[in-house]
Amino acid sequence: MKIRNGFVSNSSSSSFQSSSSSSGMIIGNDCDTCEPTLWADGETPLYVQVVYSGITSCNATTNANVTGILKQKSTDPCYWEASIVLNGDFWYMSYTLNAAYSIVTLVYAGGGSYFDSGLEIVCDVTFTNGWTVCSGAPVFGINGIASVVWGASIGQAGYDAQTFWA
Repeated sequence: MKIRNGFVSNSSSSSFQSSSSSSGMIIGNDCDTCEPTLWADGETPLYVQVVYSGITSCNATTNANVTGILKQKSTDPCYWEASIVLNGDFWYMSYTLNAAYSIVTLVYAGGGSYFDSGLEIVCDVTFTNGWTVCSGAPVFGINGIASVVWGASIGQAGYDAQTFWA
C-alpha cells in the first residue's frame, strides 16, 4: 500500500473504469502521465474533487467559493470535467493533465471565466488563479486558489447529485 495526497492506494488494483481499489476509491482508466507522481499504476481515480476558494467576483463584493466533483472523460484518461448547478448557478469545471502541463478551469455558464490556472507544473494538484485583473469579458473572477483531491468518499453519488449534464 502507498499513501499519496493523503489517500491510501494499493498498486495491485485493476485499471478498468469503475473498478474499486482496496481503499474503496473508484478507479478510472489509466492516466499514465502522472504515474507515479500522483498515483500508482492502475490507481487513476474516476472522480476527483476540485475546491475553488477565495476567487473575487468582478461583479460583486463577495468571494466565489465553488466545490465540484469531476468525472474522468472516457475518451481522455487525463481529463476530468463536470457541469454543475450550485445555488442556482451553472458552472463548468475541468482538470487536465498531460506531459507538458496541468490546468484547472472554472467557467460560469454565461461564458465568464472565474478561474484559469494557466499552464502549471506537470501533475500538479494545487493551483493559483491566472486571472488577477478584472478586465471585462471573458474575465469575471480574479485571484483565489484551487485544490484537487480524490479518495473513497468522492464518487458517483456526489457527481450525480450536482451534475446537470454528463
